Parts: sequence; structure tokens; C-alpha cells
Amino acid sequence: MKRLTAWTVAALLAGLGLAGIARGDVVIHLKNGVEVRVPVSPGDVSSITFEQGGKPAAQVQPAAPPKQAEAQPAQSAPAQSAPVSVPVKVAGPSTGYDEAPLSAAEMKEAASGPALPGASEFRGDAFAKGGADQPGGSGRIVHVGKGKEYQRFGDVASSLQSGDVVEIEGGPDLNDFAEITASNITIRGVHGRPHFRASVEPPNAKAMWVISGDNVTVDNIEISGVSVPDDNGAAIRAEGGKLVVKNCYFHHNQFGFLSANGPEQEITIANSEIAYNLRKDNYAHGIYIGHIRKFTLIDSYVHHNHRGHEVKSRAAETLILYNRLTDEDGVGSYLVDAPNCGNTYIIGNVLQKGANAENYTAIAYGAEGCKGAGYIFYVGNNTYVNSLGHGPMVKNHSGDVGLMQNNLIVGADLYQGSMNTKNNLQTALSDLVNPAAYDYRLKAGSAAIDAGAAPGKLGGVDLTPASEYVQPMKLAKRPVNGRIDIGAYEYTGK
Repeated sequence: MKRLTAWTVAALLAGLGLAGIARGDVVIHLKNGVEVRVPVSPGDVSSITFEQGGKPAAQVQPAAPPKQAEAQPAQSAPAQSAPVSVPVKVAGPSTGYDEAPLSAAEMKEAASGPALPGASEFRGDAFAKGGADQPGGSGRIVHVGKGKEYQRFGDVASSLQSGDVVEIEGGPDLNDFAEITASNITIRGVHGRPHFRASVEPPNAKAMWVISGDNVTVDNIEISGVSVPDDNGAAIRAEGGKLVVKNCYFHHNQFGFLSANGPEQEITIANSEIAYNLRKDNYAHGIYIGHIRKFTLIDSYVHHNHRGHEVKSRAAETLILYNRLTDEDGVGSYLVDAPNCGNTYIIGNVLQKGANAENYTAIAYGAEGCKGAGYIFYVGNNTYVNSLGHGPMVKNHSGDVGLMQNNLIVGADLYQGSMNTKNNLQTALSDLVNPAAYDYRLKAGSAAIDAGAAPGKLGGVDLTPASEYVQPMKLAKRPVNGRIDIGAYEYTGK
């Protein structure tokens, strides 16, 4: 049995900020129920020894206790910065997708645990002051990663407190599953983007992370490989209240992001990439939102989700703003699906239907029935290219009349169902700067320039596009240059 010696206790005291106190009893409660009581004075320690089998395994010369200083929070990436896209291998649209394996060195690093199992449980200095992201609460910063107080996020996730900020060092982390129940917390990757990868089924049979707290922010995290027997494995399962996900990359899961049904839930996904999700004989949606209060997707890149929709939302209010939603060479279905209606606004997006797509409609509304009537359905200032060459941009199954205006369309019909239309334009690929590279900006002389209608407001929402999507995932302010142009981009002559 591994023994806790007086030297070990002295180190713990230093970590707890108790170095220099008078001799007394220190009581340590182990997770296995063992209680260790040692009388010690830390100032008398000359070395720290960890013993196995009664023999020293290692010695560390302790340094003088450092002066206590308040730690400063690391700077997170700005909301509009571009995440790094990780290269992936694509086997092809007919055979699905295969993620490139981690190298041997990466696997070793991902699988390595603490040098002393459970040692993080005894670190009293694991929480540094300065967590300013969340109001009130603890004000702590929790450090996670190789060489940090907690080597794995799962070791600390269940004990987080309101107001905590968790900083996770960049690098691979294998099968580090977590249940996050605390509210008013921020979880962010620092010094690179940490990659949480699953090679086994999550113990919760749901997701890499299940988040049930309220007012939670997840920033700069990568998650891949999640698969469960019922085919509903996701990078994140949202089961709480308000959740913001930003600067993240979720890929090669069964679903990228999945939410429960919660009438008080509000979810925002911003500046994130969600792609290459696969359910072998089923539909893999990039984002699947349940019956919640509000869902917002902004400045994100969603693509290559096999046979499923890039975005599916049952929210009471859905806003899809300034994103790139593209099938490319994948086998996709709808780009946006609002199957139960709700107030839905789709503004300023770059949309593309792939030549291998299994569904020729880009945007579907009310396809599974709407509860009640009187909903707002608005599609404005989007640029849509249909590589299939046929089918509608919008299909409205509901009894409510939608509104389409200022949309630029290539290779598709405008709509099916009940829609009012205003200042939409069907054009050719030659009207776009570089459609092969999904650069759908307008060329000089395009009929779309200065041809739009003033969008106005609808349901209290300003319909005028304020931004433009710029690959990879950067929002640019949309210029005001005379009358508004048709489509997702304003022509500036550049």
C-alpha cells in the first residue's frame, strides 16, 4: 500500500498555504475511507519522499513557500477570432467519414494520468483567485491539464461551484467524460485548443459532456469520437438552462450538438465548426435542438453531416445568422429544418446544397406539424447555391405565410408552399467571385448590387443584416453602401 509520510503531509500543508504553522495534527481523509493523522511542523522538512513497498520511490527537495499572489485569468480568444480547422480524412460521400488517428505520442499523452493517482484530490492550491467571467460566486480559476492541479476535467467537473472558471490546457485528452451540474461557470481552453476524444462509450450513454447547469459558457474546446448504442451520442448534450458554446470544433460524433427539451432553455452557438458526424444507417444532424425557448446560431461553419440536416431546431424561436451551412461533397439533407415551426429567422447566411445530397430542399419549415399558428417565418439576405440544379430554396409546410426577401439563388426554384416574396434574384455561378471555393461575394456588374429592399423589422427583430460571414469563421461588419444588395454580401469593389 502506498504510504503518506510526514514529508508528503508537509508538502500538502505548503500547498494549502499553511507552511510555517506550529506543530499539530493534520487529518487527511482518503476516498477509500482511510483517515491519516500525522503530527508535523512543515518548517522541519528537508525533503519529500514518496514510498512504495517501504522503499523510497522518489525524492523532491521542497522550495521555500512562495509568496501568496492573486492569479490573473488567462485571456480567452476574442469572440470573432478564427478557430483552427483540424485536417480530417474523408473517405467519400458513399462510405462515410474516417478521422485520422492520433499518433502514438498523442495517445500516450492523452492516456497518461497523474503521477500519483488521486493526487489532485489533495491539492489545496487547485483554485486560484481571479475568475471574473461569471458574476458572484467563488471567483476561482480551476486549472486542468498536464502538470496542472487537475490533470483531467472529469476529476473536478462534479465539484464545480457557482462562479468558477475552468481553464483547460490545449492538448489531447482521451475518454475524459464529464457531468456538469454547476451553474454560472465558464469552461475554456487555453494555450491551444484541448481535444477531448472518445474511444469508448461514455458512461452516461449520452455525450462527452452532459451539461445540466444554468448560465454555462463553453469556449475553445474540441470534441470527437462520441458513439453510443442508441445512436444519439453527441459532443455535448444540453439539459440545463442558458448555454453559450463558442470557438469550438465538434466532429466525427453521432451528433455534433444535441439538446433536451426544456421550456426555459436558451442556447447560443457562435464562431464554431460542427462537421463529419455519422450514424451508420441513420440521419446524423450537425446540430439538433429540442423544444426550448430560444436557439441562436451565429458565425459558424456546419458541414458534411452524413444524411442528416446541418441544423435542426424545434425551438420556440430560432435565429440562424451569418453562417456557412454547406453540404459540399457530402451526403446531406436539409440545411435548416424547423419541423415544428416557431418564430424562425434565417438571415445573411452562405448556403450550399451538395450534388450528392439526398434532399433537394435547403430550408424546411413545419414539416412535422406546428402547434398552433401565427408564427413568423423569415428568410432574408442569404446566398444559396444548389449544386443539384433543382428543387426549392424554401419549402413551407405550415399554414402560416412566410416572407422571403433579398435572397440570391443559383440553380434552384424560390419556394414551395405559402410565401410572400420581395426582391429575390435568381442568377448564375458566373455572378459570384469564386463559387468553387464557396466565395459567394458579388462580382462587379452583378444585378444584385443595390437591388435589395429595405428589410425593416418583424416581430421585434431587426431584419437588416449587420454582419457578413468570412471563412474561416470571422464576422465582418456589413458595409452600408447605398441601397442594400441582394444576398449575404454587400459589394464594395474589392
